[in-house]
Amino acid sequence: MVLDGGKRQYKVVREVFSGEKNDVFVCMDLCLEGAEYKTAWRVKDREITKKLLGAPEIWEDSFVKKEHMYFVFPYREERPLEKFYFTTVLANSLKEESIWLDFAVRCMTFGIPNEILYLLLKQKQAGITPEGKVYFNYFLDLSEYGQAGKEQDCAMLCAGEILALAKAGGDTTGSSTELLKQKLGRKAYGDFFQLYQDLKLMADRQEKKNFFNLMKDAFVKKRVFFYRCLCVSCLIIVLSGAGVFFFQAFFGETVLHRIFGHTFEKIGTESLLQ
Repeated sequence: MVLDGGKRQYKVVREVFSGEKNDVFVCMDLCLEGAEYKTAWRVKDREITKKLLGAPEIWEDSFVKKEHMYFVFPYREERPLEKFYFTTVLANSLKEESIWLDFAVRCMTFGIPNEILYLLLKQKQAGITPEGKVYFNYFLDLSEYGQAGKEQDCAMLCAGEILALAKAGGDTTGSSTELLKQKLGRKAYGDFFQLYQDLKLMADRQEKKNFFNLMKDAFVKKRVFFYRCLCVSCLIIVLSGAGVFFFQAFFGETVLHRIFGHTFEKIGTESLLQ
């Protein structure tokens, strides 16, 4: 099947979903060299159509075909965030807090209507690139559209997803996400900026903790070296003290006094004792 958008034609290669309010297809853009893949929605609901038409920055093309409105979005590789999160962190030696922050910033700056962003989060449409950047796919069922449409709803869902990622990444004690857990319990996130501030605070705390851990690890690894240096220093001090004692016992004065005691009594041919 080919979707004729007037200026562009899209060949359907896979029907992902067919539902009450929308259908989802993976298409090839026949007007682009290399037949780039796209995601297309066939929207059957007028309210959703109106909402999407009011946010043209989130879709690449739109057209009418057989009384239905079509919207074309970028296609991204299917790498679900919850599935590829841990392996991506390990493969790139990434700090988990950086991914949490990127996730929140992506939601905050996405520009998509909150009613649709809520469904993207609820239906686990967040993905992660091999380099660790968060993005959204568009394989979305819009049948639940309108159940929640506030930024607070989206921020709470995002925070819950981040908490789940932290547990999947090995934060079994919850020590690094205690603040997040407390505010989730109180439903205290009213917008994404509040969530971002807390994530930034958590990242800064973890950075300081990592610094002190590195210092501690460095000391533990070098403790034998430090112990040997301390022993050598103590031995030198003991031998020096013993040498001074024996010199005084045999010569009646300390070696330091003999070396420095008469140094300034005479300068040139003049005696300073006169």
